Amino acid sequence: MPVDVLVIDAFGPLLHRATGQAGVGASTLLRRAAAEDVRVVVTDLRGAEDVEANVRSAGIEVPPEADVVPASNGSTPCERVQGVAEATGVHPAQCATVISTPWAAFASVEAGATVLAVAQESAGESLQQSGARGRYENARALADDLSGALDRCGPQDFSLTPDRLDALMGGAIEAATRGMDAGELPIGSTLVSAEGETLGRGYNEARSTGRTTAHAEMQAIADAERHHDVKAERGLVLVTTMEPCAMCFGAALEVQIDAIVYAVEAPENGAIGRCTPNRGPEAVHPRVVGGIRRSDSIDLLQAWAKSSGESGFVQRLLESVTA
Repeated sequence: MPVDVLVIDAFGPLLHRATGQAGVGASTLLRRAAAEDVRVVVTDLRGAEDVEANVRSAGIEVPPEADVVPASNGSTPCERVQGVAEATGVHPAQCATVISTPWAAFASVEAGATVLAVAQESAGESLQQSGARGRYENARALADDLSGALDRCGPQDFSLTPDRLDALMGGAIEAATRGMDAGELPIGSTLVSAEGETLGRGYNEARSTGRTTAHAEMQAIADAERHHDVKAERGLVLVTTMEPCAMCFGAALEVQIDAIVYAVEAPENGAIGRCTPNRGPEAVHPRVVGGIRRSDSIDLLQAWAKSSGESGFVQRLLESVTA
């Protein structure tokens, strides 16, 4: 259960309808969360500064182990999630957020966190499509299933700390370098198990194979499938030096990858924010963590562009990410 911080959006799960029995349920959620091996943070993703006063006026008891953190240091919900993580001293990928609206779910996923939702059934599908990994009718229901919920949010044996993320990206950068040495566009990828084992590696081979689908992520997944039952694996992490395209993101959804870690964004064809999960009850939106060793990936792309004289996609990409 490598969720290190549980961020509870007070505007939604706690304060929304948090009177009477609902207020008791919110207090129970906070108390049980504080008893888990996670740090509990109460905030307001709308950016309100008076979080503590709002919680107190609703009659919700915040245990001394929990922190109340204003989230006003960001102009967007995504930046507020990132700001709360920074104030807590962790990477957003180490956080799970408890929210009640699709916009808050999407903002959390965009920031790199996983998501649990406390909301009515009518919002279930939109919350799932926005990235929620479980919907609960009220705070008490989440409190009763908290251990299982946290396990769904972090099924790896390791936390996605900054050091771990850098190390994971190291394998993808090595694959990208091998690709460049072979005359290919330097995009590399690895598929990592929940135990931290590298199951597959690959780099973009579109030039040598003549297959436009031979992207690094597809090659890494195919490499893993030669030796492992990938569909039976839980907690897979796909690491890639460039933001996946729609094809590769779709493949990640198909094999139920838990997290996607990438280095540099691809404004022209990147799929983050454009693709949503399947509508089946077991489908989940991967946790998405971007910007890891971004400059190292850009350096490889610049070296390749200089040596190859390529002036198309890569040149446009470099112009957009270095502007």
